[in-house]
Amino acid sequence: MNFLQKNILNIEKNLATKILTCNNYKKPIENKLFLEHIQNNYSNYPILFVYGIGEYILELFKNEKLKYIIIFEDDLEVIYHILQNNDFSGFIKNNQLVIYHAQDFNLSKAKMMFLSQNILFYHEIFTIIPYKNHTLTNHIHDICIQTLQHIKNSIHSTESCLYGLRIFGKNLLPMLTHASTKELILEHSNKGKNAIIVASGPSLTKQLPLLKQYSKNAIIFCADGSYPILIKHGIRPDYVACIEKYTFSSLFFEKNYEDFDKDITFLLSSNTNPKTVNLIQSSNKNFIITLCSSVFNHSFKLDDFGYTDLKFSSVANYLYHFAIELGYKNIILIGQDLAYGKDRKSHPEDFAYTSSCDECYFDNRKTIAYGGKGEVYTHAAWEIYKRAYEEDIQNNKHIINTYNATEGGARIEGSIEKPFKEVCEELLINDIRKPLKKLEKSKKYKENILSSLNTIQKHIQIINCFTKKGKNILASLNNIIENINFIAHNYTLEDALKKIRKEDINLAHQYIADFKDFMFEQKNWESIGDIVFTLIFSNEPNFIKLQSLATKNTQEEIVNYLSFIINHSRYINEILELVIQEKNILEEIEQDIVANLKEL
Repeated sequence: MNFLQKNILNIEKNLATKILTCNNYKKPIENKLFLEHIQNNYSNYPILFVYGIGEYILELFKNEKLKYIIIFEDDLEVIYHILQNNDFSGFIKNNQLVIYHAQDFNLSKAKMMFLSQNILFYHEIFTIIPYKNHTLTNHIHDICIQTLQHIKNSIHSTESCLYGLRIFGKNLLPMLTHASTKELILEHSNKGKNAIIVASGPSLTKQLPLLKQYSKNAIIFCADGSYPILIKHGIRPDYVACIEKYTFSSLFFEKNYEDFDKDITFLLSSNTNPKTVNLIQSSNKNFIITLCSSVFNHSFKLDDFGYTDLKFSSVANYLYHFAIELGYKNIILIGQDLAYGKDRKSHPEDFAYTSSCDECYFDNRKTIAYGGKGEVYTHAAWEIYKRAYEEDIQNNKHIINTYNATEGGARIEGSIEKPFKEVCEELLINDIRKPLKKLEKSKKYKENILSSLNTIQKHIQIINCFTKKGKNILASLNNIIENINFIAHNYTLEDALKKIRKEDINLAHQYIADFKDFMFEQKNWESIGDIVFTLIFSNEPNFIKLQSLATKNTQEEIVNYLSFIINHSRYINEILELVIQEKNILEEIEQDIVANLKEL
């Protein structure tokens, strides 16, 4: 097997195909100053983002501090030449070397890049270093910055994560005592070709008469905020979804419409506020709860009840995923403005929380308008949802036609923009048999409850072991810091830096590394990863940046080391305190399940 064949085995398939079908290959440009530039400015960097591939790769990896090189290259023939003449297979297989075709790099690939291999933690030192000059360099830089901002906007606070764990605990029994997501998909798939997703943007009002007229000709997926509006206008949706973790959305479900909504299936998530779940359950509505995708949730192995990724999703995005899973070929969006109306309204006049309720929460920004003419005002959250739609549309365009029939708001790239009336007349011809089959609760619900209880108890045991060992490591680290503080308080800065022993600094670094290795062990990460991720994201990028700084002399180097060590003491303590809070919540969940077992 030659170098090219070895290298190509682990490269992304589309890029590999393009490389192998190159008619020619050519040598890269020479940049003799590049390695010197890296040595002078980036020698402490654990990751390098480079525009332009060259013969420098193996030389750079001789630096033991360098873990990753991510390369963007526009010329496939140059990539071919480099891969043909060098063996990078080990680096590529271990994801230490990643190559992107610059012309194909987009928001979706940028998101995947940052969310894999913990690349996200390097965002504080992100910069694209040009091996060669090209107009695409700035474009790729802008895509990466935009993606990082979207990811940051989607990350919850530690308080929100703890609150989410409480909600998971409250929703566990209602989920397990009702039908699973798998059962829904098995029983409700392929009931027709056409689905309408009804969001609650300001353009919805004008679409309601047509929606009512054609309600028998399509399956209607309804966002929680649109639910009371449809009921008011005599339109019965087939599905209503709610994923909101706070009580905000509970208002939409306070009225019991009795017979009118007895055939609706309510699609909830494990993050849905328990008050909302209780309102739906107490009025005997049909519902399922789908597990959110997370390391912790996957550890329960309740695969029939999962999974949905809500990090970048609105309730309408959530419904879009369901429509795809249920086999609909034409998905029609209405009320999906993702922007303010001309009158600055964020929702229809009938919206439960007034039509202007979004206006005070977010900074406004402009985006391309529906139809491509002019611009409209949107905000950060809507932008995230728009990007999620665009990514989903791109990924499913070979099997799904997505029609944006909102006739207002923001353009959703990749969707087919058509007036709702035209879409209805062209597609909604045949009646669909309704109501859809009512789902029965899982036959294995008692088994699933006992299994979940056992998993919670295991997580509590793991956290107890983790905190015990973590406290021991922290105590050892703090002993070194106390010695350093004693020297610092009793000597001048210059003398103190001379008296601090290199052995102590190395030992402190080892304690820190031991803690992190222990934290990232699979069993520990499954138990605590979801809760501590935000805290890690708030700290690790700054530690990486500190370690990446170029130092002029030994004194500067020692000062950086000390800052690194002392801040890690605070950081480790915060992690342990947070994990103890998690354990307390898990013990409450355990008690609730045990108390309710007799009634099931």
